Formats: sequence, C-alpha cells, structure tokens
Amino acid sequence: MSIRKKHSSRRAFLQTSLAGATVALPGVATAAPVRTDGAAIEAEIHRRAAWHRAQRRLVVDYYRIRRTLAYPLPARSLAIPGMAVPSISEYPWPIWMSWALEERIYSLAWSTEWKPDEQLTTLVTRDLTALTAFPRYCQLDRPDLTSAHCARLMWTAYHRWKLVDGAVKETIQAACARHVEELTPLYEKHYQTVHSKADLEPLAANFSKLHNIPLIGTIGAALSASVINHPGAAEINRIIGIIFQGILDARASGYSEGVGYDGYVLDFIADWLSILPAPERDRFLNHPHFDDCLEESYRLSVPGAMEQVAELGDVEPREMPFHQAAQVKLARWRPTPLRGWFLGNWPPARMRADALGNLRDRIDRLPRDAPNEPAANAHYAVVLRSGWQHSDLAAAMSATNSPTAHLPPDNGTLVIGSAGKWILADPGYEQYMQDEERVFTLGPAAHNYPLINGRQQTSKKPKLVRLDAPSSDLCRATIDLAACYPAPLNSRTISRHLWRAGNRCVLVADQLDLESPARVVYHWHGHPEAAWWSDSGQLLLSVDNADLWFASPGKPLELAAVSRLAGSRGQLTAIAAFDPAPAVIWWVFSLGRPVPQVAAQDSARALTLEGRTFSID
Repeated sequence: MSIRKKHSSRRAFLQTSLAGATVALPGVATAAPVRTDGAAIEAEIHRRAAWHRAQRRLVVDYYRIRRTLAYPLPARSLAIPGMAVPSISEYPWPIWMSWALEERIYSLAWSTEWKPDEQLTTLVTRDLTALTAFPRYCQLDRPDLTSAHCARLMWTAYHRWKLVDGAVKETIQAACARHVEELTPLYEKHYQTVHSKADLEPLAANFSKLHNIPLIGTIGAALSASVINHPGAAEINRIIGIIFQGILDARASGYSEGVGYDGYVLDFIADWLSILPAPERDRFLNHPHFDDCLEESYRLSVPGAMEQVAELGDVEPREMPFHQAAQVKLARWRPTPLRGWFLGNWPPARMRADALGNLRDRIDRLPRDAPNEPAANAHYAVVLRSGWQHSDLAAAMSATNSPTAHLPPDNGTLVIGSAGKWILADPGYEQYMQDEERVFTLGPAAHNYPLINGRQQTSKKPKLVRLDAPSSDLCRATIDLAACYPAPLNSRTISRHLWRAGNRCVLVADQLDLESPARVVYHWHGHPEAAWWSDSGQLLLSVDNADLWFASPGKPLELAAVSRLAGSRGQLTAIAAFDPAPAVIWWVFSLGRPVPQVAAQDSARALTLEGRTFSID
C-alpha cells in the first residue's frame, strides 16, 4: 500500500494532514463522491458532523506558516497564542481560527437541521453561546476578516436555524449590538475619505480602499446591524455599496485580486445582497462585470477538476474555495445553466460547509449547460483549452495589469493541466515571513516567463495582442511583454506566443527582438507530486499517469538541468539558459507522448509540427 500523500495545491505540499481530515477543512473526505446532488451534499454534511461531534478541541491548520494548534472547545475569545512567528509581530491567528470555527458550527448545525440530533443541537448551542460572549471580535484596529466570520455565523444562526431558540436569539442580538459598536469607529476611520464613488478616482492612488479585508470586515458589521435593525445600518450599507460599485467599475480596466480573494469578497457580498431591497440588489447583479468572478472560477479550472483553479498569483484552491460558495448563494437570484453546470461539477468534499448548507435544496433544480470556450479571457489570465473533461488539455497564461499585490508582475507565466492537475505549475506567491521561501516565491525564479539578462518583470503592463480560435482544434494567444521589463533592455519586441493544438500539444514562441545579444533563462516548474525523467533531449513530468513531455528544438534537455531551488517547498524545476538567445525561442509541450519531431524555418519565426505550421506572423 502506498503511503505517499496526495496534495491538490502547492501550499498543501509538505503539510501534515489530520487524521480523518484534510488540511483545510477538518472532517472533509479524501475521496470525492461520484455525484453532486442534494443527497450527496447531505451525506457529506452528516459525515463532517460525525467527525466534529467527536472532537474535544478546535484543530486549526496555519498552513501558511506550517503550524497546527488545538484550541479548547468551546472557543470563548479570539485566541492569540504565545507562539512566535519569524519576522511577523502581529500574526493574524484568529482568521484561521474563525474559518475552522465556522466549518465546525455550520457542519453540526446543518446536520441537525436536516436530521434532528439532540447531542448535535446541544453542541451547536454551546458553541454559539460562547461565540456571543467573545470580549471583542476584531484583532486589530481596523475592520478585519475574523470579525466578519463571527458576525456571519451569528447572522446565519439567527435567521436560518430552527434549533436557535428565543434565549439564544437574545444572546445573538446582544452580541450583534456589541459587534456594531466595536466596528463602527473602525470602518468610519478607514473609509473617512470615501463619500462617493468619485473619491475612489484615480484608481492608481485609491485602489487600497477596494482591498478585500476592510470591505469584508465592514460587511460583517452590516450583517450584525441587520439582525438588530440598527439605526446605522443604512450608512454601513451605503459605504459598502460605494466600495463594491468601485470594484465592479474598476474591473473594466483590469482590477482583480485573483480568483481566491475576488471570490472571498463576493462570498460576503452575496450574503450582504440578501439584506438589501430587491431594486438595490438588482443594480449590482445587473452590472456588466458582476459575473467576472464566475468566469475566473470556471475558466481557470483544470480539465477534470472544477475545484482546482490555476495557481497564478495568490490562489489557494484547496484552502480558499470561497469563490464557489459565492456562486452557490448567487444561484438564488441567477440560476443560470452556466452557474448550475459550474456548481454541479464541484465535489461536495471540496466545498465549505457554508456552501453545502445553501446548496442542498437548490442543486437538483439548477439547469446545467457547459460552455464551449476554446480561447477565453479569465480577466487576469488567458486560457486555451480543448474542453473540460479529464482527458482534455488546458493552458493558462498570466496577463494582468491589476495594481493589487495578490497578482504579482509575472505576465506570460504559463501553467498546463490535464487529468485534474496543473502538471506544469507556478509556485510563486506572497509568503509573508521574511525567509528563504519568501525570497524564492516572490523572486523571478518562481515563474516561467523569460528572464532577460537577469532582469525580472517589475511592471504589470502587458498588451493582449491576440486571443482567438481559428479552428475547432486550434487556438492562440499573444501577449506583448516589453513594457513589463525594466529599462534598459533596449527591446523592440518581447512577446510570448501561445498555441493549443488539439488535446495533446501546447506550443510557446518567445519573440525577443533586442538591440544587443542577451542571455535568456527559463525556470519550468513541475507539479509538487510530479515525477521527472529525460529521454532523447526531452524532459518528462508525470503525475498520476498523466505524462507531459517538453522540449526546445535544438536545445537538448537532460535531468542534470532539474533541481530543487532554495526556498522551494519540494517541487523541482528545470533550468535552461540560451546565451546568446536567438530571436525566437520555441518550446513544445506534448501530453501523453514524447514531443514529435519538429522543424524550424524562416529564421525560427515558424515551426512545423506533424504537418502543421505555426508562425509568429
């Protein structure tokens, strides 16, 4: 029997799983059920509730810093453990604690709501009563994520669960009143310069006002205010409306925090929309960019696993599936076939309990219709795919001008996936601790765009030149990257051309029109679980019997080029240097078989593969 752990994301790699649980969601099954319907969702909630019933402590996985703590139950306050985190003086411990507490209470409550159980009801009542007695809900002097999760828990319990009786409702009302009192001076201070949408312009100087943390924290205050009909509720909602309208409008020019954090905001926005009058709610739902997050979610999913979105930037598919929960809630007002197809392809074991509770009674009524999008813009990346099934092939390439930190300057970085995994991967993300890992994950070697004379990208100024599908089995994207690099590179052209041919081949042509010879270096990263091999000058990445071969014509690649870079959490990297670099550098990726023989022509501006010619013209 194999004891090798399986991980669905780069951050899950090298983590310790809890007995009977996954890293992110305690009590989540390790194998996804075959079907996604109401019965499967209910079974998953009951299974999680059984796991939580037996727990005597709230186990919280701080996967970002590789710590796991066991808090006493019931949780009676925001816990700030006396454990040092290197280089971070005020680590936000309560955020992950609130995620775990939310999962626990939702699992227990929905289980006993659907199948009454006296012991589970007692546990929920105990945990909720302890939550309402928290001395405070914000860790820091600003609206924060923890306070929002606590408020949403109480708001949900108050409105949704029959098990919450009059006495518990009174304690929730009192806690919500204290929460609004605590949050009011914090959101007023943070948004004191925002009186209308005009105060958010220009975006370059004010985009921090759109950041996910204070907005989510303020939404928590709005939910608490709605429970007690607080006289300040209208003003809180007005401020949230200005900020969210600003986000939607800014998306027209490329604003995004990536699917993980865009979805996190939208998950709370979806709850906030439910407390608004219908005309006001529809004003947001009908915005032309409201469905951008849905498009990010499904367009960036790997073939064969809807939940496994491409990890470009700060994206955590396993640990932060809030974007899926958002779409569950939005299906209440927009039960479109596309949204139904998206939700119906998520395994219940990978959904948060909040999403499961909202989806059980809706999933079987949703229409489902898969899109046909061989070449699609996912708003901060472009995606070329043959389809959505396990045997299909997809390539996603970073293309963003968003000013937010969660999307780094890594334009042109490529991930390639099939069979439920992004086999060619990107390990770059923002590790907060000042250590060797942060140097690597924020550095140029964590991405696979070309490093030219040692210079990494410093600006997010790509130009999407082309994105189309000339035929049913061929699609193409071209990005001009010249403005992404710092001066002086003396470049006339730096472009990355990408093709997807059928469901087996991806081609890359980097066009480097420079005024002087250059040294160009590539870092191709494999999935954390990938096994490597080389044969006949080609390298192989193999994950769960899915084989991805890659080669560069005229540049033999051997295993000697593969190593584990300092700061890597385990995955290996192939390094290839061209010195001096030709005007065009070709790479060919082939799924399931070695790269076929290729012939370059016209000074490498074109390449012939199996009778088909690919040209950068």
